[in-house]
Amino acid sequence: MATPPNNFFATNVITIPSPGLVTGGNGSIEIPKIKVGTIQDQVMASLDFYQTDTWKSLNPRIFLFTPKKRRRQMGNPGDAWYKSARSSRIVHPTHLAGGNVKWWGGINKYTEGGALILRHTEFQLPTTVPYTWFNLNNLGLNSYEWCVYVDTASNSKRQTTAADFPLPSSNLGGDPNGTGFYVSLGKKVGYEQILPIGFSSQKKKFKFAIVIDNPNATTERPFLIGPMSDAVVLRFKKANGLYGLSFTPDHISKIIT
Repeated sequence: MATPPNNFFATNVITIPSPGLVTGGNGSIEIPKIKVGTIQDQVMASLDFYQTDTWKSLNPRIFLFTPKKRRRQMGNPGDAWYKSARSSRIVHPTHLAGGNVKWWGGINKYTEGGALILRHTEFQLPTTVPYTWFNLNNLGLNSYEWCVYVDTASNSKRQTTAADFPLPSSNLGGDPNGTGFYVSLGKKVGYEQILPIGFSSQKKKFKFAIVIDNPNATTERPFLIGPMSDAVVLRFKKANGLYGLSFTPDHISKIIT
């Protein structure tokens, strides 16, 4: 195994103590950090250095995480439209919209057309060798699963596919010119006026972490989550006057808030 740099262990592992979380009274479990970056629109990853191997026997895999923004209170308690305030947080979206799992963040979501939103958010770990790079896109990470195609005539929605791209800016985020559809990385907008300048800068942020099974079968926390990776960003990318989808590093902030 390679020798880590000085002070490397300060940020590249999380050590989970036994009491209350895992079986046994004196041991601990070290979970390594996953490093991510992008090469030609692909998300590449590797494991950082680690010292102990216990985590390897606990079904390690890679989970995707994405932020949920802070929500202000809407209405008052008792109102039909009331929604409580909610702080910003990072969540693990449901993998392939399936409920047959021990734990997940989010809910089963349907498009207005009735189809399940089948997003890949959990991936098998192909190697446990530190500093060995692998491609998350080859494991199932799919940019088109996170972009929505809205048919403005029927008001139906679906996930985009590679065949939907490339597109002009008039089809990003709204349909003010009556083109019949638009795609969006955010919520449905429905602009009636000309699109605001910079709308093509829509983006979605993602982080990744190694997740293992908790050996304590009675715990309310069935999974143990390792340290979060740096963020990668999915955004519209312009080439030859048209837009596609591209994963890039997060140059603005290393922390999802």
